Amino acid sequence: WNSNEEQQTTGLLGSDGLMDGDVIDLQGGAAGAGAVEDETEFDPEITADSGTAGAAERWDDIPINRKAMSQSQEVHAPGLRAFPLLNQNEELCVESDEHFSRLLACHPDLSVKVVSIFGNTGDGKSYTLNHTFFHGAGVFETSDKQDSCTAGAWAALDTSNRAIVIDTEGLLAVSTNEHSRLRLLLKVLALSDVVIYCTKAERLHQDMFHFLKEASDSYCKYFDQELKKAALSLNSSTASVGPALIIFHQTQNTQPLGPNCHEELIPRFSIPGGCFPAAYSDVQYLGSRQRGGVTDFAPLQAKVRAKLDQVSVRLHRTLKVVHSQLAALNHKFAGELVAPEWGVLPDHFFRCPHHCLSCNTQCVETVGHLADNTEHRVSVQLCTYSARYDNIEYVCQACIKAGKRNIVSQVESRTMGLAWGSKFHCVDCGVVYSSSYIGGNERDKIERLRPDYCHVWVDAPRPEVQGGNTARVCIEKVMQVAASVAAVGEQPVSVALGAIKSATMPAYWIPDEEITHCRTCARDLTGAAPGGESRKHHCRCCGHGFCAGCTQGKAAVPQRGWESPVRVCDT
Repeated sequence: WNSNEEQQTTGLLGSDGLMDGDVIDLQGGAAGAGAVEDETEFDPEITADSGTAGAAERWDDIPINRKAMSQSQEVHAPGLRAFPLLNQNEELCVESDEHFSRLLACHPDLSVKVVSIFGNTGDGKSYTLNHTFFHGAGVFETSDKQDSCTAGAWAALDTSNRAIVIDTEGLLAVSTNEHSRLRLLLKVLALSDVVIYCTKAERLHQDMFHFLKEASDSYCKYFDQELKKAALSLNSSTASVGPALIIFHQTQNTQPLGPNCHEELIPRFSIPGGCFPAAYSDVQYLGSRQRGGVTDFAPLQAKVRAKLDQVSVRLHRTLKVVHSQLAALNHKFAGELVAPEWGVLPDHFFRCPHHCLSCNTQCVETVGHLADNTEHRVSVQLCTYSARYDNIEYVCQACIKAGKRNIVSQVESRTMGLAWGSKFHCVDCGVVYSSSYIGGNERDKIERLRPDYCHVWVDAPRPEVQGGNTARVCIEKVMQVAASVAAVGEQPVSVALGAIKSATMPAYWIPDEEITHCRTCARDLTGAAPGGESRKHHCRCCGHGFCAGCTQGKAAVPQRGWESPVRVCDT
């Protein structure tokens, strides 16, 4: 602490910086008489009476996983300092729970809580931990250089609070794989009981809210179950709620948020329903405006200590449980991750935003290409059929064999003003096929024409099929043919109507000749008479055949192109 005046304001320390009866631990913290559980026995070598020399000897004697530390900083400390917990390759640097307790220089059955800190690189996370938990001692290394001084995750023990304090690699720092670093940070956050997000931004940045929300989602979806499994394997229990979150906001030129700032913070998380992320048991904001370049850490120390002393939400865990949970998370969520590709956002900025209405493929042209008379274009030429847009076109088979792709045009054949069929015309081959609404040679059509499905764009002209699918076309054809043959007699009209139905039914309907029984009640439909109970009816949704009694319902089927209520089966 910088002065006795600052010590007095905390309400936690005496004029000499310690509470009566406390001893200094080797990390510079204050260990109260009640800070250690009654059943916990400390080795005399690591008490204040032994001095720092004994601690240095113990530190030098502790074997460290040098292989896992190959990407981390080496530790050469005259006394007990923070040690690497996870290196930047997500390799665990602690071999066992016994090794873990030796690195922390404490009894292996000590019950602790875990505090971790997160934030952008250069926002003073290590400095904040040193002043919050260790009275400014350099337990976590700090640096005034441009290079990040924290790689991976480092840990130290604050015996006064019975807390394992974890320092993490800064967000937005230079990294060979941003995804791997983010996964490492999320695993540390999931292990924690108290999470501090430290920021020195004059105004809170959106990247903080995005990280905290994504961390909450990951905790709820993946980490919570794994933590419980690891605890149960040791016949222990774990908390049913996530860590408490403290947003520590340090400013110089702007006023921090006020005490009642929840209404300002909640919308920034962009969660439907207006609430904080679900994983955090509590979310608190703590603002501190620097005076003369000095930050007052006393409020943060008091808030963290209150969270650590609270046992109604999250209980203390033994070192064995903490190590087991970290090892389980690190083993479960491992493996190589593909590094993020740069330049993805600019592609979205400058690429045409339109998608095909049928297959949802995005146009690959640039924004505004229609003003240059350039049509929409996709990287994949194939499209899917949509009854709603009837996006079928025919290509001349003879031209395909000649190495060309000519789309044929369809022209109605009329006699005395009545349409009775269509002619398909190719620019090179002329009329390649003629069809009739009453009947036609399907084999001949297949040999001469190849159906293709074209892309449909929202701003491109296309034929509209009112009411969905082929309903309107069918009605028009019925009226035209019925008028032509009405004078001949009822029987020819029935024949004509049957031919029209077969020629105009949607592609997903089961053909009438293949329907022999009702799909629901198995009624025989082979001798179905027009208008009778055993008449064949098609469900507009599934396309199967049913009797009249099993197709009493009506509903819109927009996915099939029927916008208005139409006949559907009961199932």
